[in-house]
Amino acid sequence: MVLGVSRRRPVQQTDRGLLDSLVRFLDAQRPHRPVVVSTRDAGAIEYLRPRLSAAVTLLFSVPFPDAGAQLRGDRRLDHAVGGISVFQGLVDGDLVRWAHERHLLVLAWTVNDGERLNQLLHLGVDGITTGNLAVLRALSG
Repeated sequence: MVLGVSRRRPVQQTDRGLLDSLVRFLDAQRPHRPVVVSTRDAGAIEYLRPRLSAAVTLLFSVPFPDAGAQLRGDRRLDHAVGGISVFQGLVDGDLVRWAHERHLLVLAWTVNDGERLNQLLHLGVDGITTGNLAVLRALSG
């Protein structure tokens, strides 16, 4: 199951109505496939974790260097997430090692360049997001 919510502003912790709607939706679906929810709002992750099934993986989105520092410095957040969704330009060996030591998935976005794809695969990322079909072909071949 893929669920995307697009809004002009990020989901905030104070937007409890939307978060509660997401919990009700996922509870009603009882998904048989993996479900991933990604947000850059640490408060939303802390609110959702005890309300969602353990089968739902929560990702902390890291679009800026300070978000990576926030993740590394917040023990509650560290224990609530199952992975990180990182802007590909911020991914390096130290970040991947740090995340994998904590058994966190590392997903890089948006990877549209074959050379960068190879670098990220060498670093050990667990997944990528791309808008380039040639990158998808390279992964499947």
